Amino acid sequence: MQYFKPPGDFFVGDCMPFFHDGVFHLYYLLDEGHHQGKGGLGGHQWAHASTRDLMHWECHPLALGIDHEWEASICTGSAFHHDGLYYAFYATRLPDRTEHLSVATSTDGIHFTKTSPNPFASPEPPYRKGPYRDPCVFRDRETGRFHMLVTAELAEYPLAGRGGCLAHLGSGDLRNWQHEGPFFVPGNAGHQPECADLFE
Repeated sequence: MQYFKPPGDFFVGDCMPFFHDGVFHLYYLLDEGHHQGKGGLGGHQWAHASTRDLMHWECHPLALGIDHEWEASICTGSAFHHDGLYYAFYATRLPDRTEHLSVATSTDGIHFTKTSPNPFASPEPPYRKGPYRDPCVFRDRETGRFHMLVTAELAEYPLAGRGGCLAHLGSGDLRNWQHEGPFFVPGNAGHQPECADLFE
């Protein structure tokens, strides 16, 4: 996979590795012309390959494609399995460049159906409209509660341009999410912390 490249004018964008039931899944952004798809809005979609031994890979159909005109890009996210369902949490970038959270489900981890309502969450105060992407979902084994970390930016911050942060949402059922405030505010200049992940 080190030198894997999709055919044509496509590239591998952010990778979203996921392991379940003996299968390694590699979901990744199918990048058209280095973020130039859909008039520079990205035009990304989720591509998918899987393996049981990390040597022999099977490429699958698109896991998440652009199905509607209002979907300018299917952004990075994370996969999660619970109670017999695979969940793909991702951000949808709209033509106005704002980003919102969306979800799709699958029974096999290959064929996903976008759920309704989508998007299911948008940036609310204290976050500014715009960046709201890269949802990382995990479960607290002690409490059973689900958590989501999201790339965001504070609307007001003492130092201009340093409000990039990870927003925190919580849920008891993976369907209904509540905003729980900023999780991490590094204070770095010019960008937001992207693609949070949890390793155990």
